[in-house]
Amino acid sequence: RSGLLSALALYFAEALHADLDRTIGIIDSSKNGAGAQQFISQEAVAADPKLGESLAVHGLPIGDQFDRSVAGIIPYTVRGVFWCQGEANRDFPETYRRLLPALMADWRGLWGQPELPFIIVQNANYQERKPTPWEGGDCAIREAQLQVVQSDPHAALVVAIDLGIAESVHYPNKRPAAQRAARCARALAYGADIVYSGPLFKEARIEDGKAVVSFTHVGGGRV
Repeated sequence: RSGLLSALALYFAEALHADLDRTIGIIDSSKNGAGAQQFISQEAVAADPKLGESLAVHGLPIGDQFDRSVAGIIPYTVRGVFWCQGEANRDFPETYRRLLPALMADWRGLWGQPELPFIIVQNANYQERKPTPWEGGDCAIREAQLQVVQSDPHAALVVAIDLGIAESVHYPNKRPAAQRAARCARALAYGADIVYSGPLFKEARIEDGKAVVSFTHVGGGRV
């Protein structure tokens, strides 16, 4: 029933169904405005004292949404996790860098799937354009999301910065983000041999006075 799904989840399922020609089941455990720390188990936080201390310093609620909307679906068989969250943690990007991988490890352990794919939608652009570069909470969260994906071979990043609007974090054009996520799912969850990400920086080195820059996810090479 589409009325019970988020727009991203609905469009994601539609795109996967069109690509794979099979029935796609979606379990929507989303909560508007929730922080990532609300979806991790208390046991996982207790196992990471540094994470627990950081969350306690910021006075953030821990595990309430896990108990309400995650714990009860753990027996279900799943192919992957479609994660679109980050705005509520924009004031604590350093904590988020530790929190998100801990949550991913927590869920993978609870489901007994150490390679469970996570498809992470990066925060979209928000607020008015500025004439000069600036560093805000959303910038730091986007960097944290990128770093988490780069360190995890079973995670993918969906870039959505081009879809944002100035007035709200809830950008109305969800379909492109969902279609990008579906492409990631085809590769990570269904084994399709496709390029599912744009180029990501890998390294830079100096050779004969020139900078040689390497990227991952280049497909057939530079155009």
